[in-house]
Amino acid sequence: MIEKHSLYEFELIKITEGWVYVIYDPEFSPSCKTIMRESEEWFDTESEARLAAIGHISLLENGER
Repeated sequence: MIEKHSLYEFELIKITEGWVYVIYDPEFSPSCKTIMRESEEWFDTESEARLAAIGHISLLENGER
Protein backbone atom coordinates (compact mmCIF):
# COMPACT_ATOMS: atom_id res chain seq x y z
CA MET A 1 0.00 0.00 0.00
CA ILE A 2 1.35 3.41 -0.92
CA GLU A 3 1.57 5.92 1.92
CA LYS A 4 2.22 9.63 1.89
CA HIS A 5 4.49 11.80 4.02
CA SER A 6 4.76 15.47 3.17
CA LEU A 7 5.01 15.71 -0.65
CA TYR A 8 6.46 12.22 -1.07
CA GLU A 9 4.75 8.90 -1.52
CA PHE A 10 6.42 5.71 -0.34
CA GLU A 11 5.72 2.03 -0.12
CA LEU A 12 6.75 -0.60 2.39
CA ILE A 13 7.50 -3.99 0.90
CA LYS A 14 7.72 -7.30 2.74
CA ILE A 15 10.71 -9.42 1.69
CA THR A 16 12.05 -12.70 3.05
CA GLU A 17 14.51 -10.96 5.39
CA GLY A 18 12.06 -8.32 6.67
CA TRP A 19 10.88 -4.98 5.26
CA VAL A 20 12.25 -2.42 2.79
CA TYR A 21 10.91 0.90 1.54
CA VAL A 22 10.67 2.64 -1.81
CA ILE A 23 10.29 6.42 -2.16
CA TYR A 24 8.69 7.75 -5.33
CA ASP A 25 9.39 11.00 -7.18
CA PRO A 26 6.73 13.49 -6.02
CA GLU A 27 6.45 14.95 -9.54
CA PHE A 28 4.92 11.75 -10.97
CA SER A 29 2.44 9.02 -10.12
CA PRO A 30 4.12 6.17 -8.24
CA SER A 31 5.38 3.42 -10.54
CA CYS A 32 8.54 1.36 -10.98
CA LYS A 33 9.79 4.11 -13.32
CA THR A 34 9.40 6.91 -10.77
CA ILE A 35 11.40 5.40 -7.90
CA MET A 36 13.68 8.03 -6.36
CA ARG A 37 15.22 6.02 -3.55
CA GLU A 38 15.12 2.50 -2.17
CA SER A 39 16.29 1.44 1.25
CA GLU A 40 19.82 0.12 1.23
CA GLU A 41 19.08 -2.21 4.11
CA TRP A 42 16.15 -4.24 5.36
CA PHE A 43 14.29 -3.75 8.61
CA ASP A 44 12.92 -6.28 11.08
CA THR A 45 9.49 -4.69 11.37
CA GLU A 46 7.12 -2.68 9.21
CA SER A 47 7.20 0.12 11.79
CA GLU A 48 10.99 0.39 11.60
CA ALA A 49 10.83 0.56 7.80
CA ARG A 50 8.14 3.27 7.96
CA LEU A 51 10.21 5.40 10.36
CA ALA A 52 13.30 4.97 8.17
CA ALA A 53 11.35 6.00 5.06
CA ILE A 54 10.02 9.10 6.81
CA GLY A 55 13.54 9.94 7.99
CA HIS A 56 14.87 9.53 4.46
CA ILE A 57 12.09 11.79 3.14
CA SER A 58 13.10 14.43 5.69
CA LEU A 59 16.67 14.26 4.38
CA LEU A 60 15.43 14.63 0.80
CA GLU A 61 13.40 17.68 1.78
CA ASN A 62 16.52 19.22 3.29
CA GLY A 63 18.44 18.81 0.04
CA GLU A 64 20.34 15.64 0.84
CA ARG A 65 20.28 12.81 -1.67
